[in-house]
Amino acid sequence: MGVEVTEEAVTLTVQTGTYTGFSDHITLTSSVSLGDVKADFAAALERRATADAQKVSIDVNGSDVTLTGTVHSWADKELATHSAWSTPGVHNVMEKILIVFQSGECTCLAS
Repeated sequence: MGVEVTEEAVTLTVQTGTYTGFSDHITLTSSVSLGDVKADFAAALERRATADAQKVSIDVNGSDVTLTGTVHSWADKELATHSAWSTPGVHNVMEKILIVFQSGECTCLAS
């Protein structure tokens, strides 16, 4: 049996006439870099020409990302969430972003 391990894959090669079973005990794990999530997030908001990137906090725990803070539109909230989900290695996003609408003398919050 041959085993080849790279950063991207594990390859098992078996040459036999007859075999009765196969069992694998491979566990895949990943963790996310806080810097990667923040960079992807800031780049996505910058492409959309929005200043809300500084108003959203990002917390990373393993492959889980939590977003908190405020933005000014539903589109920015969705963009922030999508950006976190599209970061490689992210398996769960907890989104706790509030939308702050400002209209004349009224400031309204939505979640």
